[in-house]
Amino acid sequence: MRPISSISKVATSPSSAVSEVLEAKAPVDRDRRLVALGLAVAVLLVATPGGIFSQVGLSPTVVDSAGLEDLLILDRGWVYRDGDNPGWADPAYDDSSWQPVSKSDRLRGDSEETAWFRLRLPIAEDSRGRRVLLSIELRGSAQVFVDGELVRTVGSLSVGRDSTNLTEGAIGAFELPISESTVVAVRFSGVLPGGLEWAEPGYGFRLCLGDEIATLQRAAKIARLLGGHQMMFLGAFVGQAVLHFLLFFFYPSIRSNAYFAATSLLSAALAGLFFERTLSQDPSLIAQSQQVFNVLLLLTMLGLLQFVYEVFDRKRAYMFFGIVGLAVLLTIWLVIDRRLDAFSDFWLFHLLVMADTSRVTAGAIRRQWRGAWILAVALGSLTTGLAWQLLTILGYLSVPFLVFPVSFYGVAGLLFWVSVYLAYQWARMGKVLRERLEEVEELSEKTLQQELQAKELEVERRLLEAESRRKSEELEAARELQLSLLPLSVPELPGLEIAVSMQTATEVGGDFYDFRVDEEFGLTTTLGDATGHGARAGAMVSLMKGLFSAFGDRRDVPRFFSESSERLRSMHLDSTNIAMAITRIKNGRLTHASAGMPPPLILRAGANEVEELAVQGMPLGGIADFGYREVAAELEVGDTVLLMSDGLPELVSSDGEVLGYEKTRELFREVGGASVEELIAGLNRAASEWGSVPPFPDDVTFVAIRLVEA
Repeated sequence: MRPISSISKVATSPSSAVSEVLEAKAPVDRDRRLVALGLAVAVLLVATPGGIFSQVGLSPTVVDSAGLEDLLILDRGWVYRDGDNPGWADPAYDDSSWQPVSKSDRLRGDSEETAWFRLRLPIAEDSRGRRVLLSIELRGSAQVFVDGELVRTVGSLSVGRDSTNLTEGAIGAFELPISESTVVAVRFSGVLPGGLEWAEPGYGFRLCLGDEIATLQRAAKIARLLGGHQMMFLGAFVGQAVLHFLLFFFYPSIRSNAYFAATSLLSAALAGLFFERTLSQDPSLIAQSQQVFNVLLLLTMLGLLQFVYEVFDRKRAYMFFGIVGLAVLLTIWLVIDRRLDAFSDFWLFHLLVMADTSRVTAGAIRRQWRGAWILAVALGSLTTGLAWQLLTILGYLSVPFLVFPVSFYGVAGLLFWVSVYLAYQWARMGKVLRERLEEVEELSEKTLQQELQAKELEVERRLLEAESRRKSEELEAARELQLSLLPLSVPELPGLEIAVSMQTATEVGGDFYDFRVDEEFGLTTTLGDATGHGARAGAMVSLMKGLFSAFGDRRDVPRFFSESSERLRSMHLDSTNIAMAITRIKNGRLTHASAGMPPPLILRAGANEVEELAVQGMPLGGIADFGYREVAAELEVGDTVLLMSDGLPELVSSDGEVLGYEKTRELFREVGGASVEELIAGLNRAASEWGSVPPFPDDVTFVAIRLVEA
């Protein structure tokens, strides 16, 4: 059995047959002419939607010269009756009680009845006595009578599977009667092809009538068109196969080229076999090639499925192996039963393959696989061709005029777009390789340069390590010197509690503190902050420590500040200055002088309020002849004095917010009720929470003094 879109036998060398008719040479063999006519009839019938049963209630087609030149399709005026009576072929039989044929009256595929159809065909005066050819297209078997005479029997009139073969071709040539009409009767029997019994298309038959010579000319033209299609499809498919086999041969890592080449080669074999059967008039070739065609069709679908899995790098799942196993079973079935057709009988298999390939492609699109949309277009082309072909078989669609057959155009579209995809991937791979090569060249050049610089860097590294060790040793020595300048312990005096804390920003900080105790002034506390950090700041601290040790016991602190500032200025230390404050506490009285240090804070025990003892002063070593002064305050038992550098108030949070002096006063008030040691620990904790863990950006130094009962 063959697909409905296939065209039946064509006379060998149709062009020579036409030339013989045109040149009025020896008579052409009637059988060859009838076969040639069938080609033209089939094309026009397939290209015409509907059939005789779609024209209900219309007058019969009138046979005239113009219609015969264009090939008349006898699609109107038929009447119908179930049953079987040879007398119904008699032109004189009264068929007025028969039913007009409508779409719902068509024989269904599961019908096991024989039916008769009759048509009273009007003949125009200009066509009476003219020699014509009558052709038929049907699936099943039929006997055709003209005016009661059997013109031809087509197929076997047994009802069942053997009667479903498609027949397209000429029935016979005869001369139209000279009367006004002729009666055509058809005894018809047929069923739908296996696998399509669920459908309800209008299966039956269609008759066509045409002038003998004009029809043969048309047949020759269509034969040439068929041959052109055969060469076009074979050339395209074989070319694709050769190209991608070579790509696989020279680069076997991309196995998708091999699967696509195999699919293209199988498609070429299908196309070549199909057109060879169509152009051949040898019935044995048609029968023997059917099984080969069926097996090739199944292999082609499997090749497509394998290609899609390979190109998207998908593991073969149960669905894939299930389809392969089903194909093996169907192949065995086709070998056993030669009457089966792999397309129309096993259309569900093709639908399953297309569904699985579409599923894999859709998954690739969801994964944003590059170029997956191109394969989606390719599968869409094939699906369109196969669906159109199937709907043509079912009678729901017609093919475009002179297109043979639609499914091969779908295959051609598939192969074209797949080639586009593979070309895209090759181009993309070449681009990536070129970019990688350029990167390798750049890296090689950089590597050479780096190797040349490596030794220089190694020498520089060793020099830097030596310099770093030297500086680290110097800084460590300076740090040890600075720490040695600080008091080893705080003074223990009756009536006073003292606690200190200093956290440096670098190995050598710029802050320092010192104490001195004597009978005249009581407790003298100095707190200093040199500008900057490191060795320069450490040197300034050492210098001021020496000055304080030598002259800090003077009664006049402002004068001490002025003289120290003048000595620093005379040393030309550039921009290095030092802020300094001296605070004295004796008998509950506090005196304070400042040279640029933050003011001391006093937490009054009774009111729990913080007072600020402000006094202006410039850092030492800066402005000459600055007038420093001293302020005083009375202390009560329980009052706490906080001396500090600017490290805490100027601390910046991660959000860029400065802590500030107001916040510092609040913190002092919150933690001031605890012991002086806990007070300082609370301030350090607040500094860590506000800024970051040490080291801080600046030195943070506190001196806390509380007046207690002696």
